[in-house]
Parts: sequence; C-alpha cells; structure tokens
Amino acid sequence: EEFIYEELVGKEAKYEIEIVDIKEQSLPELDDTFAKSFGAEGIDKLREGVETDLKNELEYSQKQSLRNQCVQRLLDAVTCDLPETIVNQATRAAVHNIVQSNHNRGVSKEVIEENKDDIYTNAKANAELRVKANYILAQIAEKEGIKVTEQELSRQVAAMAMQQKIKPQKMADQLKENGAIYEVQEEILNAKVIDLLEEKAKVTEIDPNPEAEHTHSHEHGEDCDHDHSH
Repeated sequence: EEFIYEELVGKEAKYEIEIVDIKEQSLPELDDTFAKSFGAEGIDKLREGVETDLKNELEYSQKQSLRNQCVQRLLDAVTCDLPETIVNQATRAAVHNIVQSNHNRGVSKEVIEENKDDIYTNAKANAELRVKANYILAQIAEKEGIKVTEQELSRQVAAMAMQQKIKPQKMADQLKENGAIYEVQEEILNAKVIDLLEEKAKVTEIDPNPEAEHTHSHEHGEDCDHDHSH
C-alpha cells in the first residue's frame, strides 16, 4: 500500500537475480600476528592482558555492588521526612537529565511530551532516593568527622577537566559559576562515607553453584584469618 510507484500497485511481476559473488566471513588465526594487530607482543601477552582486564572488570563490578548494597541498607533502615524544596529541586534536575538523555538518543519532542507524566514520576522517585541517601550519608560524615579536603576537591576537578579536555582552572570556574562545585564536594564526601561503610560491612560469600558438593558461605569478621583465595 505504501509502494513508491503507484502505477505498479497490485500488478504481478517476474524478475531474475544474478548472484555475482558469495563471501564467507572467517575468523582469524589466534597467533602472534593476530595479537600484534592489537598492540600486544604475542598471543600469550594478549591472553594475559584479556585475563587481567576481565579480572579487573569483575572486581570493579563486585565492589560497586557492595557499595550499592551498603547505601540500600541505609535507605531501607532509615525513615525521615525530606525537605520538599530540596526534593523539588532535585526532581527538576532529574527531569532535565532524562529529557536531555532522550534527546541525545534521538527521541522526538512529541514522544517525550507523550511520556512526560512517566518521566516526572520516575524523576521524582529517583530524586527522593538521592536526597534521602545524601542526607543520611551527610549525617554519618558529621558523626565520624569526615570532611572533603582542598586537595581532594582539586584532584576531582582536575580529573573532570581532563575528561572534557580543558584546563583545571577553567573547569573550576565553570563549576563555581553554576553552583555545581557543591555537588562535586557532595559526591566526594559520599564516596568517603561509603568507603567507611564498606570497610565495616560484613560480607557473606555465596558459592555461585548451589549444587556444588562443597559450599562456601560464611560471614567475614575480624577473627576470620584463613585464606579466601579460590
């Protein structure tokens, strides 16, 4: 019905196709030549590099999971009233980020407008969790005497400047101008508090294969002095 040539709609046609060439994709040999194409000295070095990358990725994933669980435990355990003004401000920022993210992915304004209620609902829920988490972490920081030093703030600003390929001073000026420097301080403070929570957390290792003959599941306390390598 949407055929480009209207005069041919509904008519039968016969046509022939000539196959000029057939190609099959083949995987390269895993040898030193292949490894050197990735900048490695040889296939053994490439394998070592891949194994190291996978281990680092797994360790990072496990660390982030533990940190997220620490924060979630706090959110579940603490009940508090949140300042409406701060929640509304955080909600507006969250809405802006969601809309901007969808716009960058090519989502049309019409589609965004159609889903504005869902966007607002999700943004508010996320904003409430963020405000609550920030409040709890700030209270822990005050109790434990955790603060953000000028050196820590400077390092974070320098890292952000490197990512955006601008000078650190320019990055600092931009953050101060739009008030985002306080958010950077807050992120650093939260990270330091979560570091403390992570140090004090009790970790339970669970065997990934529940049907294994020998399971390994226990809490690691201060008296746990055996080797945990697997």
